[in-house]
Amino acid sequence: QAEAIPVYTVFTNEQLAQFVQQRCRSKADLGKVEGVGEARIEKYAERMLSLLTTLPEANDAADGKPV
Repeated sequence: QAEAIPVYTVFTNEQLAQFVQQRCRSKADLGKVEGVGEARIEKYAERMLSLLTTLPEANDAADGKPV
């Protein structure tokens, strides 16, 4: 929003899904996702990693805890 660009131009839905599925926790992890290059990592990694670290682990859902 701050950059006045559509959110879908930052990362695709598939990339976002891969971030979660692969449990990305570092810039290197983000870079392993196809189509995510250095420019996007430098510009968006901190914010993306901050969001990813707030997600509940898959085990939480299996334990019956609210997700």
